[in-house]
Amino acid sequence: MAAVSPVLGRYPVPGALYLAALASPLVALLGCPSFVVDLSGETSHGKTTALLLAASVWGDPREGRGVLH
Repeated sequence: MAAVSPVLGRYPVPGALYLAALASPLVALLGCPSFVVDLSGETSHGKTTALLLAASVWGDPREGRGVLH
């Protein structure tokens, strides 16, 4: 959390994806409906970087080495 705290305040979209990744296991525990986060936009605006940040919640985000394939 300490590593991403600066990102959460300065970059709200990657921060929201990160928090959504953290919240996903709580859905079943709290009996809430599931959710989907849709991230779209023009090329070269950080969508993949935001995805890598969110994936880092669960392990190594580097493609082919961990949680992304």
